[in-house]
Amino acid sequence: MTYYSRYVDDTFIVCNNQQHATNLLKCINEAHPNIHFTMEHEKENKFHFLDIAMKRGKDGTVQRSVYKKGTWDEIYLSFNSFCTINCIKALAKTLFHRTERMCTADTLEEEVMSVKKCLRNNGYPLKFIEKYGKREDKIP
Repeated sequence: MTYYSRYVDDTFIVCNNQQHATNLLKCINEAHPNIHFTMEHEKENKFHFLDIAMKRGKDGTVQRSVYKKGTWDEIYLSFNSFCTINCIKALAKTLFHRTERMCTADTLEEEVMSVKKCLRNNGYPLKFIEKYGKREDKIP
């Protein structure tokens, strides 16, 4: 095993080879009769974990971007909805913050543009989007 990460009941493990992954899956599924793990493999050098899409390059590097399910329809809280302005600000800030945290340099600009387009389609004024979409120099 070369990498292990877990979030609640989702586990991300990178193994050295397919046989090692299969043996590990068999071992953990035998630990308790009421716990059952499944395994997903990358397809065409692409895979995702939670809301992170990853693509493995030929040189072994990994590009990260925001993963969206095929059913995602770009609908978020409308700017004109009956919510406080704090909720509306929080949505914009969260989308931009998530993009900055998840994306690698080679996918960041495209994803920022996608967030801006989505917010515009949900009625957010351009000035508002630009205010909350400003790049942060450092994210802890």
